Amino acid sequence: MKIKTRLKLIIIATISMLVWIICLQLWENKQTAHLNRQEDSIRELSFDIFLSNQIREEYFIYKTERAKQQWFALDKQITDKCNKEMLPLFTEASEKNELELFMRRHKNIAALFKQLILYDQADTPGGATDEIRSIIINQMTGESHLQYQQCVLLSGAIDKMAEKQMASYSTFNFMSLGLFGLVIIMFSRMLLRRVSDPLLQLKEGTRIISEGNFGHRLNVASSDEIGELARDFDLMTEQLSAITVSRDEMSEEIENRKKAEQKLQDKNIEMERFAYTVSHDLKSPLITIQAYAGMIMNNLEAGKHDCIQDDMKRIEGAAAKMTNLLNDLLELSRVGVVMSEPAQIDMNLLVKDCLALLTGPLKQKGVEVVVQPGLPKINGDRHRITEVLQNLVENAVKYMGEQAAPRILIGTRENGPETIFFVADNGSGIDPQHHDKIFGLFNKLDVKSQGTGVGLALVKRIIEVHGGRVWVESEGAGKGSTFCFTVPG
Repeated sequence: MKIKTRLKLIIIATISMLVWIICLQLWENKQTAHLNRQEDSIRELSFDIFLSNQIREEYFIYKTERAKQQWFALDKQITDKCNKEMLPLFTEASEKNELELFMRRHKNIAALFKQLILYDQADTPGGATDEIRSIIINQMTGESHLQYQQCVLLSGAIDKMAEKQMASYSTFNFMSLGLFGLVIIMFSRMLLRRVSDPLLQLKEGTRIISEGNFGHRLNVASSDEIGELARDFDLMTEQLSAITVSRDEMSEEIENRKKAEQKLQDKNIEMERFAYTVSHDLKSPLITIQAYAGMIMNNLEAGKHDCIQDDMKRIEGAAAKMTNLLNDLLELSRVGVVMSEPAQIDMNLLVKDCLALLTGPLKQKGVEVVVQPGLPKINGDRHRITEVLQNLVENAVKYMGEQAAPRILIGTRENGPETIFFVADNGSGIDPQHHDKIFGLFNKLDVKSQGTGVGLALVKRIIEVHGGRVWVESEGAGKGSTFCFTVPG
């Protein structure tokens, strides 16, 4: 049911109750006025009877013509009042009976008064006549007394009826007001349940949705205007949620595209740097080969055959260096492309296998290796993680320097939720200004050292492909180095 229809029904019911109360009040006023008129009539009648008794007493004593005429005029007035005024007012059977009895007594008194006048007009002195006159007067006095009592009884009956009606009126008024109040409470409760509660629910839903919870629904099960508003509100929320999802998807796509563009740009920069580095480092053995090839030609022309073998060895060394460079570059390029399926790796076993592969260099340098027990397990490419650890240990052995008691420590430390693996040595150390440089391609702090300078670049590439990070910690020359890396998951 619509709220408009409910309000119409409430207005109609309220007006009906008000009309009922007004009609009841008018009827009560009418009944009260009727009782007041009855009381006024009885009061006037009692006063007229009182006057008639006074005038009759005057006639009993003085027998004046004036008293006689006054009494007859008052008698006519009382009779007319009873017939014309009081009979229409007293409609109850008991009231009519009392009034008719009163009128009969009044007629008896009038008849006795007329009989008395006849005796007085005869004017026959004697004891018998005086005795008859006394009897008539006594009868009139008795009738008058009874008539007065009749007035008192009639007045009492009217008073009792008035009290009874007033009690009834009070009951009716109380019941009407109670019914009116009950209707008001019922309609107020209905409005509260049908209007106020859904509006509060709508307000709360608006607050929840304003906080970003677009999945919230009002679910107001009503067919009125508030129900329609709630359903429109839910529809608007669904559309807003769809728009928000589309916007979020678009934002995510834009963000992913930006990341892809940035990644492509980084790759391009890395490719340019890689091409430059490769061309630079490959140029050196090529120049060596070209120079010694020229020297061989000259020696052949000059007949210096004894120098040709030495030049050929130098050319062979330059070619071997170029081969190593190309092999390392090929290995670097395969990282991220040629990868095994990630699997759980027991780092305790991996470290044991890795050290077994490096037994020769470790014994040759007399390096003590300490492995922290209880290394955690990780997920990744076992072959590539072995390459990382092998490169870091080889690097530590290579740059151990002239340390009297060379020592390498392999272990982990916790950084909040992150587990950090490390390979620490007490070797020559690295100046802080070179901490980032050493992970570059072909970057060697000691150009006389063995290797191509691709090892740490390969470590960095493998760790980044696994989603981790790698860095070095060292206070400087002679303070040792600690290479750290993380592998998420």
